[in-house]
Amino acid sequence: RGRGGSGSGPCFGIGIRRHYYFRYAHRNIPQSCAFTSSLHRPILHSGSRGSRLLAYRDPPSTSSFTTLRSGSAAVEDGEASGERATSAAASRAIAGGAPPEYPLVVLIGGSGFLGSEIRRQLRERGAGHVATSTPDTAARDRDREEGRLIPLDLTAPDAGKKFHELILNAVDSPENPRNKVAVISAMGSIGTERDEEVNSSLATAIKSARRINEMTEGEDVVERFVMIGNTDRVRRLARKVPFLKGYASGKDEAESTLRECFGNRGCIIKPSFIYGGDEISLKPPRLSTSLGGLASEILGLYPIQSLADELPDALALPLAPPESVEMVASSAVNVALGIVEGYTDELAGESIKMAWA
Repeated sequence: RGRGGSGSGPCFGIGIRRHYYFRYAHRNIPQSCAFTSSLHRPILHSGSRGSRLLAYRDPPSTSSFTTLRSGSAAVEDGEASGERATSAAASRAIAGGAPPEYPLVVLIGGSGFLGSEIRRQLRERGAGHVATSTPDTAARDRDREEGRLIPLDLTAPDAGKKFHELILNAVDSPENPRNKVAVISAMGSIGTERDEEVNSSLATAIKSARRINEMTEGEDVVERFVMIGNTDRVRRLARKVPFLKGYASGKDEAESTLRECFGNRGCIIKPSFIYGGDEISLKPPRLSTSLGGLASEILGLYPIQSLADELPDALALPLAPPESVEMVASSAVNVALGIVEGYTDELAGESIKMAWA
């Protein structure tokens, strides 16, 4: 149920799935209200926090990125020296070039399942970006055609300094005409002895980004910071499972730091499970594209979700509809670039679909 602009009455949407979508004009100004089955452009949903509004900065159009510049990356691996690179080196580290209206994206964890998809989407859109990964992975990735990864270990003693330098290089690059940056973190560890250390280390990057904003005059240099978390149900259950406690504790610390440092400029995307690719895995839990798509459709049916709402977490979790890796990645990119505005501090379930374009 939603309400249109001034003078309009309420409108309703009814369907077998528990998806209720409404069209609004951009810039967060409600103008009209209509039910639609499209997952691409709806911007209002009702959730645990009541009605929450999402809006696209530009009028909905698939041509939003047609004018963005594209290019290839040539990341230099001189970061290991710890010295700040020259502006020319920073330019070579950027895949594409940030168009005038968008910030340059710094992607933490660009080699994993989700991070690789985010890189692919940024390349397809021609959006300027820099991607990092652990030093070992970055070394193995050096010869890939789509661009090298910058080595970054956030658990290292000098991680804060390294990330600080990385952000400044991105800001000062001639490929970044607005001199603005947005950060997306797709990093994470699950099922290892270092889960808590690795996941909590994202707080180092968050604090470093905030310090840069505190040093600059006027508007913030780091405009947005997006990270990937879990639904509340997944997190509650993880805190009770012995081998997942470290994972949950590390994520909790990073999320708490993000809220403290960035407020509503920080975004936590909370999928239940992410599916995609051709393989099925247990660590982390993942379904293939074909199985995941089928599971999402079936588990998203209203009767199943109504039943899940009444079950304890351990029984309800297997009934949670999974989200595709393309959908989660696109939501992260849209928020980071400022294409989606409004209440984006936390996206879960329906709001992930709404931020997807």
